[in-house]
Amino acid sequence: MKDFLAKKRAQKAVLTKLKQKLSEPNLSLSELELLRTKFKNLQDEFNSIFNSIINLSDEINVEKIMDEQDEINAIIINLECDVSIKSSKFNQNKVESSVNRVSENFVVHLPKISLLTFVGEMHA
Repeated sequence: MKDFLAKKRAQKAVLTKLKQKLSEPNLSLSELELLRTKFKNLQDEFNSIFNSIINLSDEINVEKIMDEQDEINAIIINLECDVSIKSSKFNQNKVESSVNRVSENFVVHLPKISLLTFVGEMHA
């Protein structure tokens, strides 16, 4: 049981470090993708640790442990949402930048055309 509690503390420290990394400005898209992967792996690791702790606990403590597990899962899900938001903003800025670059570089001059006029009668 002590081993699992120590693993849980270590994973909480990792979660804190990843959370701090996510709050840094100007993260690249590859860094955001790496954080997304790390959060998913961390969530899997937490669930494994909590399942082991629950199996070793008595019924009195199980609810408390499950509440803590739910709380940590909610934190990780919120962080994953933040990663998605930052990734989408990154992609949106990239698209807007390329559109502006294209529109600034190309000016197309079209020739004037004259339309023929109809002379005659319409029959239905």
